[in-house]
Amino acid sequence: MTTGAVMARRRNYAVEAFPGFGVVLRRLVAALPGLLLIGVIFGGIRAGVFTAIESASIAVVYAIAVTAVVYRKLSWGNFIDACAGAVRTTGLIVFVIGAAASFGWLLAYLQVPAAAVSVLTSITHDKYLLLL
Repeated sequence: MTTGAVMARRRNYAVEAFPGFGVVLRRLVAALPGLLLIGVIFGGIRAGVFTAIESASIAVVYAIAVTAVVYRKLSWGNFIDACAGAVRTTGLIVFVIGAAASFGWLLAYLQVPAAAVSVLTSITHDKYLLLL
């Protein structure tokens, strides 16, 4: 929070007066359906209604329903854009995992960890000096 406050001051973000607790309470009540998503996920897992993997699909269905019905912000175009962004992000993560697995296999095949251990132990046999 301190970093955020310092950056906001440095960048001269707009400052407004505190609107009052009534406005804050109204905004909290308006945000409750979206905030209840966390309760649905953790409550369902803790109650044993569904597993952690199943909670992801329940969370998606709940989020789509709240966004479309309660907040009325979900159009077909927004839904397609959100799905495309999720596919891009998932593809990037799968690519990174695949590259890391391939690199790990290559390191094991070339016996790099054993070579690194032999080089480091040739310098010293004291484990604390080696860590230092």
